[in-house]
Amino acid sequence: MRRRDSLLAYLIQLVTSWYSVQSYCVMYDVCHIEQSSPMNCRADENSTARPIHSLSEDAAKKLEYICPHLLEGNNGICCSSAQVLAMSKQLRQAGSLLERCPSCYDNFQKLWCEFTCSPRQHMFMEILQELDVPETNISFINKVRYNVSKDFSDALYNSCKDVSMTGSSTKAIRLMCGSLKKNEECTIDNWLKFMGTQNHRIGIPLGIEFNLIDSKQGPDEGSDYFMSVPTTPCHMSPRYGRDKCSRQDCAAVQVVDLFPRDEGTKEVCQVLGMGCKVFLLFGSLFIFAGVLIFMGFLHLFHSTSTTDSGLDRMDYKSVNTNMGRIRTMGAWIQDQLKYNGEMFGRFVVQHAWFAFLFGSFIAVISISGNVFLKFTNDPLEMWTSAHSLARQEKRVFEQSFGPFYRVEQIIMYPKSLEQVVDGPHGIRMGAVFHKTFMNEAFIILSRILGISAAMADGRRVTLDDVCFRPMGHDYDCLIFSPTNYFQQNASLLNISITAHISPQPNVESDDLDYYADEAETPQEKIETRNYLDHIYDCIENPYNIETSTNMSCLGTFGGPIFPELIFGGALESSQLTDSNALIITIPLNGKSSNLKKAMAWEQAFINLMKDYKHEDIQVSFMAERSISDEIERENSSDVYTVLISCILMIGYVAFALGQYIVTDNNLLSLLVHSKIIAGVAGVGIIMCSAASSIGVFSLYGIGTSKAALVVLVFVVLAVGVNRIFIIVQAYQRLEDTGGQSVEDRIARVCGQVMPSMLLSTLSESLCFFVGAISDMPAVRGFSLFAGLAVIFDFVFQNTIFLAIFVWDCKREEEGKPELMYHRKLDTERVESEGYVYEVMSKYAAPQLMRKWMRMTVLVVFILWFCCSLCIFPFLNPGFDQKVAVPEDSYVYLHFKNLDRLMNVGPPVYFVVEGELDMHTKQIQDKFCTIGGCSENSVGAILNEAAAHSNRTYIKGNVLNWVDNMIQWLNKESDCCKVYNYDKNVFCPSSRKDSYNCSSCDPNQRNGRPTEEPFYKHLKDFMNDVPNANCIVGGRAAFKDAIHLNPRGHVQASHFMTYHTPLRTSREFTLAMEGARKVARKIEQSFDGKVHVFPYSVFYVFYEQYSTIIYDASTQITLSLAVVYAVTCVLLGLDPVSAFVTVLIIVCILVDMLGLMVLWNIDLNAISVANLVMSLGISVEFIVHTIRIFTHSVRRTRIERAEEALAQMGSTVFSGITLTMLGGTLVLAFAHSQIFKVFYFRMFLGIVIIGALHGLIFLPVVLSFIGSPINRRLLQDKLREEGCSLQEQRGERQGKLRENMASALPPNIPFVDGSKEKLQARSPVISIEVSPKVLEGPLLHRSLRLD
Repeated sequence: MRRRDSLLAYLIQLVTSWYSVQSYCVMYDVCHIEQSSPMNCRADENSTARPIHSLSEDAAKKLEYICPHLLEGNNGICCSSAQVLAMSKQLRQAGSLLERCPSCYDNFQKLWCEFTCSPRQHMFMEILQELDVPETNISFINKVRYNVSKDFSDALYNSCKDVSMTGSSTKAIRLMCGSLKKNEECTIDNWLKFMGTQNHRIGIPLGIEFNLIDSKQGPDEGSDYFMSVPTTPCHMSPRYGRDKCSRQDCAAVQVVDLFPRDEGTKEVCQVLGMGCKVFLLFGSLFIFAGVLIFMGFLHLFHSTSTTDSGLDRMDYKSVNTNMGRIRTMGAWIQDQLKYNGEMFGRFVVQHAWFAFLFGSFIAVISISGNVFLKFTNDPLEMWTSAHSLARQEKRVFEQSFGPFYRVEQIIMYPKSLEQVVDGPHGIRMGAVFHKTFMNEAFIILSRILGISAAMADGRRVTLDDVCFRPMGHDYDCLIFSPTNYFQQNASLLNISITAHISPQPNVESDDLDYYADEAETPQEKIETRNYLDHIYDCIENPYNIETSTNMSCLGTFGGPIFPELIFGGALESSQLTDSNALIITIPLNGKSSNLKKAMAWEQAFINLMKDYKHEDIQVSFMAERSISDEIERENSSDVYTVLISCILMIGYVAFALGQYIVTDNNLLSLLVHSKIIAGVAGVGIIMCSAASSIGVFSLYGIGTSKAALVVLVFVVLAVGVNRIFIIVQAYQRLEDTGGQSVEDRIARVCGQVMPSMLLSTLSESLCFFVGAISDMPAVRGFSLFAGLAVIFDFVFQNTIFLAIFVWDCKREEEGKPELMYHRKLDTERVESEGYVYEVMSKYAAPQLMRKWMRMTVLVVFILWFCCSLCIFPFLNPGFDQKVAVPEDSYVYLHFKNLDRLMNVGPPVYFVVEGELDMHTKQIQDKFCTIGGCSENSVGAILNEAAAHSNRTYIKGNVLNWVDNMIQWLNKESDCCKVYNYDKNVFCPSSRKDSYNCSSCDPNQRNGRPTEEPFYKHLKDFMNDVPNANCIVGGRAAFKDAIHLNPRGHVQASHFMTYHTPLRTSREFTLAMEGARKVARKIEQSFDGKVHVFPYSVFYVFYEQYSTIIYDASTQITLSLAVVYAVTCVLLGLDPVSAFVTVLIIVCILVDMLGLMVLWNIDLNAISVANLVMSLGISVEFIVHTIRIFTHSVRRTRIERAEEALAQMGSTVFSGITLTMLGGTLVLAFAHSQIFKVFYFRMFLGIVIIGALHGLIFLPVVLSFIGSPINRRLLQDKLREEGCSLQEQRGERQGKLRENMASALPPNIPFVDGSKEKLQARSPVISIEVSPKVLEGPLLHRSLRLD
C-alpha cells in the first residue's frame, strides 16, 4: 500500500513538473475601458507567453525597471504593452505610499508583476467571472482567483507593516486596508481583501479573490499551484542599486540609541524618598546647625556674666588710647559723616526756602520726563531679553520663513459627558460626535466666517482678508476643524449611504467534494453608513480621498486635517474616538502689514464668542491678542486696589508720626504736636521720587509695565516712610539740654540720622543697580527705576521734607495747631516717647536679652533657616500662564482647557541654516529618511527623538521636505513632469493634459535626482499642489519651509514636528532643552558645516527659566558684596557689623525662598524682581539698628543690643513694618492673580520675615557676635564725663577754700605764702594749726565739704 502511494505521488510530481515547464497565459492584453480602468481579456486557449521584444520600447523599459526578476531565465511574458503601462501607473499610486522602503516596494511589485505578466499564470490564477461589453462581441475579465503562497504574503506584510507615510505617523498599509474597527490592526488578510475589492474610483479595475496557501501543508484541492517568488526582508537591499529600508520604516534595522537614558542622574540609593546625596546634604546641614546651637549653649551658660570681649571686661578708666590706623580711619569717617550731617542740617534750617525750592526744581524737571512714558503690554517685550538666544533664533526664523501666524482657537465640550454615540463597527464614541454637537460646531464656524469687523478708518475686514492660506489665494483659508472633514457643508451630516457587503467565502468548504451536501449560500449584508463612518475613516486616515461614504477627508484649503489637532480630551491609553472636546483652530496671516486688520478682526471674534451661550455646550476661546488685552484689563482694574492701599498708608503715616496730648481740656491742642501735614507731605515726596525716576528713564526711551510700577511704589514707600519715622522720632526723642533752639536740635538730629540714611541709600540703590545687569527686561527695568528712586528719595527728604519739617517744628514750638496757624495755644512738651517705644524699651528688649530667650530665638531661627535651605532647591522655575490673567477671564478658562484637553503639544521647527550641495546623494542622505539614507540623518535623528518622547518631549513624525522632493522627482511618479513640446515648462500633475507630459528627470538612477533637475524644479516642487495623482507636492507643507538664496540654492530650511502635550512650566522648559539637545546632535552629524536650532513660539518666554537660578544667584551675590562693602566703610571700617548685616540678609532671602516653595510661588521675572526688592528692604530693617549698636558705649554686647532694639526697634516697627503691612493686606482683595500671588504673598512674606529678623533675630545675633565697643566713642564719652566731673570738683574745691579762709582763726600762721594761695584758690595749700584749733567744730565742717 505504501509503495503504491509513493508511486502515485511520484507520478503526480513528474506530471506537475512537466506541466510547469509549459508557459500558458490566463490573461492577455486590454480589451475594454471600464470607468477609466483598463480591463484585461481572457487569453486564447493554450496561449503561450510572448517574447519580451513584443513590447514597445517604453513598455519594455518599464517592465525591466519594475519586474527585473521576470526577465531572468524566462522565455516570455503574459502581458502586452498596454498591460505593462497600466500596471506601471497603478503601481505608482501605491509607490507614493510604499517606495520609502525599497524592500517593501520591491516585494509589492513582485506581487503584481506575477499577477500581470508571469508566464506561469495558468498555475496560480483562475478566472471567476467575465462580463460582456454591451452591443459588442467583446468580453472582459471582471473577477479572478489568485493563489499566493502564505510564506510570500507574510514576508510581504512584514516588510511593509512599519512603513509610514511621509510627514505622518500613519502607517502606509493602514491607508490600503479600508475601514477598520476600533483598535483593529491592518493584517495581511485585510490588506489583500482591500486590494482585491473592485473599485474603479481608486484604481482597482477587477475583483481578486486572494487564496493564501501554506506551502508546508501542500496545495489545497483545486489549487494546482501557487505563486511564490523570493522576497527581501526590509533590513536588506532588494537588488543592486537599491537601498535597505530606514529605521523609521523597518523595526528590524538596528541603530545606535541616539538618546540613551542618563543613568548618572538616576538615584539608585534612596532614603525616605530622597536620593542618598540629597539626604546626606540635608543631614549634614542639620548636624552643623546642632553643633552651632550647642556651642551657643556652652557660650551662654558656661561663661561669666561679663564675658563679652576683651574691651568690655575692662574698666572704662583703663581704655587703651592706641586704636591703630584702621580704627583711626574709621573714626575719622564717622566724625566726618556726623559733622557734615550737622552742617547740612544747620544749612537747611537757616535756608529752608532755598532747600525746598532746590529739591522742588529737581523734582519738576525729572517728573516732566513722564510725558515720554510708554507702557509695555507686549509679553514678549516685558519678559524676554532682546539679546537672548531664543529671540535671535526667532528673528532668523522670521527673516527666513516669514512671521509665525496668529492663532485663534475655540474648544467646545459638552457640559455632561454621560452621553455617548454608537459609532461604526460597534464602537462607542464620545459625546462630541453626536450630530447635535457637530451641528453646533457648524453654526459657530458659520458665524465666524460671517464676521465683518470695522477698522478705525471705516474699512470692513472679513476672515478672507486676514486668514492664512498655505495653498495660495485660489484656495480657502486654513481652518483646522472637524467641520472641514465635511468641507464646511453642514448638510453632509445627514448623509446616508446603503452599502452591500459581499458574503465572505467559506474557506473551510471543500469545492472538490462532489458528494457533499449543497452548502447554504451566505446572504449579502446591507449596511447604512452615515457621518460617523466618515469621521471614523478620517480619524484613521486623514489623507483619505474617498471614505466609506464616498467623501474626501481633505479640507477646503486642499490639505489634510490631522485628528489629534481637532479632537481633544482622550486619554493617552484610549483612541481619539473617545474624545470629549472639539478644537477649532484658525491661523491668521502674521505679517506686520496685516497686523491692524488682524487686530480688528480678532476683536470682533472675541466679542462674538463672549456672547455665545448654549445650555448643553461649554465653549472656551482665545485670540492672539487676548493675553495682552487681559493684562491691560487687569492692570487697569487693580489701579483702585493699589490706590486704596496707598491711601491707607498715607493715613497711617500722618497719624502715627504725631504725639498727642490734651492741654487745659482743649481738644484743639491735639493738633499742636500732630504731624499730619508733615506725614502727607512726606508720602507725597516719596511718590515724587518714584515719578522722578520714571521720568528720567523715560527721557532715554526706557519704558516699563504697569505691574513694575506697583513694585516700585511699594519699595519707595517702604524705604521712604521708614526714613520719615527715623527723622521725626529722632527729633521727638532728643534730650532737652535746655536753651537749645529748634535749629540746633534739628542740626543735632541730622548729625545722628543722616549717616544712617546715607548708608541705607547707598546700599539699597547699589543693590538695585546691580540687579539691572539681568537680561530680563522686567527685572532690569524695575532695578533701574528702584535704584534711582531711592536716590531721589534721599535727596528730596533732605531738602524738601527737611524744610517742611523745620517749618512744622517751628509751628509746634510756637503752639500753633495744624491747619489753624492763626491760633496760638499754651501747651506743654510731650514727655512720653510713645507707646511702642515704651513697650520696646521696658518689656520687649529686656525680655529678649534674657539667657533662655536668646537661646530659644537662636534655636528657632537656625532651624527655620535650615528648613528653608533644605526645601528651597524644590523651587520651581517658571510661570504658570493661568496666573497672568484674572480668574474670571475667558482666557483663564481656555488655559485650563488647554492643559486638560489637548492631545498634542506646540509645533517645533528644526532649522538647518547654511548652503549645502543638496543635489548630491551624500547630502540628501544626511536629511532624508527613505531607504538608503544615513542612520544619523536629520529625519532619522528626529524620528529617534520622537521614539524617546519621555526624554526629548518630541512626538509625531517629521515633515521632511527632502523625502517628499526625492519622491516627487522620481521618474516613475506622476509628480514632476514637463511638457513634451517644451522641456522647460513644468507640467502640473493636477492638469487634465498631463498625458502630454514626460518625466522631468529621465536620466536619474536608483530613484535619486540629478543636479540640474533638482535646482531647476525646486520651486516647482514648492508650488505643486498635492492631489490624488501626486500626494507629495510641496505647496501645502513646504512652500514656506525652504529659503532660497539669490542663486536658487537652499540657504535654510526647516523640518516640523510636534512636542508632547506640555502642561507645566517645567515641562515647557525641559521640552525646549530637549529640542536643543536634538539640534546639537543634528549639527554634529554635519561636522559643524551648518547651524541647527529648534524654534517654537514659546521658547522666547521659557528660555530664561533654564538659567534663571544662576542669574538670580549671581545678582544676589553681587548685591550682597555691595552691601558688605558699603556697610563696612560707612560704619567706620567695621567688618564685623558688615558681616552681621550680610548674614541677616542671607537668612531673610533663604527664608523667603522657603516660603515661596510652601506657597507654590514660581521663580520667574516677577519673583526675582521681588527678591531683589526684598534684599533692598532687608537693608532698611537691619542697618539702622546695627548703626545704633555700633555707636552705643554700654559695657556689654547684651546692653548695647538692648539699647539698639529699644531706640531703633520701635521706629522700624512703627515705620516700615506697620506701613507696609497695612498696605500689603489690601492687595489680598486685588482682582489680578499676579497681585495676589506675587505681590500680596511675597510682600507679606517680606514684611513679616524682615520684621522678625530685624527686631528679634538681629539683636540676639548682635548680643553674641556683634562688633566690639567703639573705642573712639568710648574715649569721647569718657572725656566728656571727665570734663564734667572736673568742673564739678573745681566748684566744690573753690567753695571749700572760701569756707576755710573765712572759718580759720586769724592767729593761724600760713607757711610760705599759703595765705596768698588760698586766696587765689590754688589747689594746694599748707597751713599750720594747733591741736586745739583742729578740734574746732567749724574747721571740721569745712573740711567735710571736700
